[in-house]
Amino acid sequence: MTAEATAEAKQKRIEADQTVARASAQAARVIDDARKRAEEIAGDALRAVEDADRLTSTAAAMKNVIDGYGDAYMIPAHSLLDELADSYSHTEAGKQLKVARDYSKLMATQNRAADCDYVEKHRRETAIRFVVDAFNGKTDSILSRAKVDNFGTLQQEIKDAAALVNHNGAAFKNARILKEYVGARIEELVWAVRTNELREREKEEQRAIREQMREEEKARRE
Repeated sequence: MTAEATAEAKQKRIEADQTVARASAQAARVIDDARKRAEEIAGDALRAVEDADRLTSTAAAMKNVIDGYGDAYMIPAHSLLDELADSYSHTEAGKQLKVARDYSKLMATQNRAADCDYVEKHRRETAIRFVVDAFNGKTDSILSRAKVDNFGTLQQEIKDAAALVNHNGAAFKNARILKEYVGARIEELVWAVRTNELREREKEEQRAIREQMREEEKARRE
């Protein structure tokens, strides 16, 4: 074999080796990309299964809670606000507080507190009851803290409670608290604060009367 032929053969081997190397690198990239995609798909599938399990568990809990308590579970609980309204029923604020409380209860019992996009009747009613119960639980707790100087804070807390409940209800065909019901419960807060103002005013007047009586008694002794 001539030197020229030897050099040509050597060059071909080099080119062949380079071709094999490039092919091997390309195959490795394809395999690596395929492995990464498979992992992503598996991860998506796992998350989907976890979400499905979570929603199934939540739906079962919703059914157990609602079936156990019925429609009455949706109605705002009797609280100190009702006692406050009764105690000040002789005042305009007390009367309006009772009216506001009764109106909220009426909206709940007439299915005007929430809505849902489920078509099937039982699922729709269950999802609505669940979000109304969740919202009322939060709101009743908020209203129990009503004072003469915290209306703005508590009003925002009620709005935030509705937003959070609606966010969680989105997983169940957009089960949501309606703005009208949020407004009705805020109306309770309005009159709760005003009735509390009357109560504080009466307490202050009673303190003033007791102080005056003490001063008069002290003057008589002197």
